[in-house]
Amino acid sequence: MTKYEYDIFLSHSEQDEDLIARIHNSLLKLGLEVYVEEYESTYGEDLVDCVCDAIEKSNYFLVVLTDKSIKSQWVNQEIGYAFALEKDIIPVRVGEIQHTGMISNIKSVKAKANDYESIITEILYHFADLEDITEFSYECDKCDEDDMWSLPDESDLKQWVKRKEPFKLECTCGYANKLNPRTLESIK
Repeated sequence: MTKYEYDIFLSHSEQDEDLIARIHNSLLKLGLEVYVEEYESTYGEDLVDCVCDAIEKSNYFLVVLTDKSIKSQWVNQEIGYAFALEKDIIPVRVGEIQHTGMISNIKSVKAKANDYESIITEILYHFADLEDITEFSYECDKCDEDDMWSLPDESDLKQWVKRKEPFKLECTCGYANKLNPRTLESIK
């Protein structure tokens, strides 16, 4: 299996800055590595090279379709490049947006416009169901100890599953390691 540097490349319009920041933070909390050009590139870098390289190094291509992004030349070029690389493309249609380009026939995640919670919830539900999106190590991220977990009790687990957020498993060293929904089954 190919190991990617990023779980997700997040394609979007810079004009949707607040929405993208919220999506980005929510995906990070799920324990995913997410590429957002504004956060990753540095001054003086060739943006075309950076973006193309990041798409190549990402497992999934998530494109947030809003009234602004469907008019963006950058977003449409990123979609074309992801298609050329045969990436798994996940469109997120915000509101009644219709895209007539290459992704018009791809099943999309649908979310209500102007409701950030709805948009983020739909995206998180989608990624929580993907088996290959994250990997879990039995080693503590801080001290590298194996199998040193304080497992959560059943009531905590039920709340965690409802929220679709990472659960923190505490190592005996005191460090809280993140556990995503898909990896719970592997340690039970």
